[in-house]
Amino acid sequence: MGDWYRSVKERASQRTIDEVGNRYGMLTVLAPAPSLGRGARWLCQCDCGNTITVEGGRLRQGSNRSCGCMRKLVSVIPGQRFGRLTVLRELPGQRFECKCDCGRITTVAKSSLTRGATRSCGCLRNGAHTRDLAGQRFGMLTVLRLAGNPCTSSSGSAQWLCRCDCGSEIVTLARNLVSGDTRSCGCLSKIDETGRRYGMLTVIGSAPSKGNNAMWFCKCDCGNTITVNAGNLRSGRTKSCGCFRKAKGATRMMDLTGNRYGMLTALYPAASKKGRGVMWFCKCDCGNTTMVLASKLRIGHCKSCGCLRKKEIKE
Repeated sequence: MGDWYRSVKERASQRTIDEVGNRYGMLTVLAPAPSLGRGARWLCQCDCGNTITVEGGRLRQGSNRSCGCMRKLVSVIPGQRFGRLTVLRELPGQRFECKCDCGRITTVAKSSLTRGATRSCGCLRNGAHTRDLAGQRFGMLTVLRLAGNPCTSSSGSAQWLCRCDCGSEIVTLARNLVSGDTRSCGCLSKIDETGRRYGMLTVIGSAPSKGNNAMWFCKCDCGNTITVNAGNLRSGRTKSCGCFRKAKGATRMMDLTGNRYGMLTALYPAASKKGRGVMWFCKCDCGNTTMVLASKLRIGHCKSCGCLRKKEIKE
């Protein structure tokens, strides 16, 4: 290997432990290899005769213990168990059909089985088979019992039979109960809200539903009429037609009246420019009036009605 080997070895010795001669599993370190990034790399010979290049960190952590031949030697046969999975039969492409202890059939790659990356159909990760919700209350629902297999749902979440306070029974997903997305059999959305007040809104009538959501026509104290989701009304998310939020913004608005910015004097605020901020009517020293964003006045982007720029161009 000559000069190249010596130069690489010198650089490697300055920043990392010399691994030459060390053994890691079936690998024996022969020499340092060119680095592809920040970590040192080493040329290794496997007991099977192959040579590969491996990062020093992966050798010491045990992530690489062979050139890959050890993984190929591991056999997977029908009836063998990996975690909660029992191998049923081999499929093309080094994949296996397996049955989980929960009863669900799944397809898993050979490498995922032998490395222990996959130990169930997914129910072990979701924990759906372990959490018992029987007897618990969620909103108007009381959980009665588990409905079917927790893994038969495409979502991987357990399904529970629940009784609503109105007397109806429904089957719903565990995650919808826990998150609060499902709080009744649907009767909660059918409650007549006409005449009730929520913040600045008064419900005046029923509106066409959107999907499974009940909608209501509401009149705001400012006079506007809007359509609101029933859930947003009851939760307090919507308390006005939007005027309340605008009024709060107006109280926080900085008063620039009489302030001078270059050749401009701020006179009074104008209507806000949608999504951009408050506009101000300003009078220029040349006599013209113009509308400017408050933010541009404060940071000095606008100092005149445009006459200053024209004057500079002429000069």
